[in-house]
Amino acid sequence: MIFCNGDSVTFGCELSKDNMEYIEEHRFSNIIAKKLNKEVVNISNVFKVNNSIVRSTIKWIEDNGNPEFALIQFGPDKRVEWYNPKNKGWEGFGPNATQSRPFIHNGKINKKPANPAAIAYYSEFDNLHVRQMNMWMNIYFMETYLNYKGIPHYFWHGKGNPKEEKRTYDELGIEYKALSKWKDMKETCDIIGTKNKHPENFPVSHSKFLGMKTGGMANGIHPNENGHKLLAEHFLEHII
Repeated sequence: MIFCNGDSVTFGCELSKDNMEYIEEHRFSNIIAKKLNKEVVNISNVFKVNNSIVRSTIKWIEDNGNPEFALIQFGPDKRVEWYNPKNKGWEGFGPNATQSRPFIHNGKINKKPANPAAIAYYSEFDNLHVRQMNMWMNIYFMETYLNYKGIPHYFWHGKGNPKEEKRTYDELGIEYKALSKWKDMKETCDIIGTKNKHPENFPVSHSKFLGMKTGGMANGIHPNENGHKLLAEHFLEHII
């Protein structure tokens, strides 16, 4: 069994406006399942934060046992999560949570107010150093856990479709990155190209249904059917 986890890229966002059956059928994890004739479990979700990706991966493995292989996609480092004592649970947010934005609930468009916790975090704590430290700490911890469990794995980064040629961050002396085997892991655009140069691998536009469902998100930045085929081909080369 192959295990997959990640954010909206691995989820298959923008493969359809609102048809989950179509999304599950055409995303790369199902292509891999058909190619290898194996069960593939995909527990990714839209706007999943790196902390949550690591935590939910560990919980799934501890509850269900070791998969044959794990494909883990990490998302944008600007997203964070905090424990909301009022709701008694972990909640993720990004910089867009500092502003009011539309979302769909029960078939109706509503306004989601700005998140006070997000306003406080991004105005007082957030900076590039904190972002990178948190991301690479998650990557190194995930790597260490999977190695401890003896689970072969492949990591990649789906931080979004860059508009500029320079995609990598400036080096900040992050210790966890220096220790990680995955310090040079591939980004989505390394595998399927950028939307500017390879528009055939990205949707022309997006209905905003899934975006508004979660409070808004950029349009046309996720792989389309052709992009997911290319992702599947790339991962199949690395699955043991």
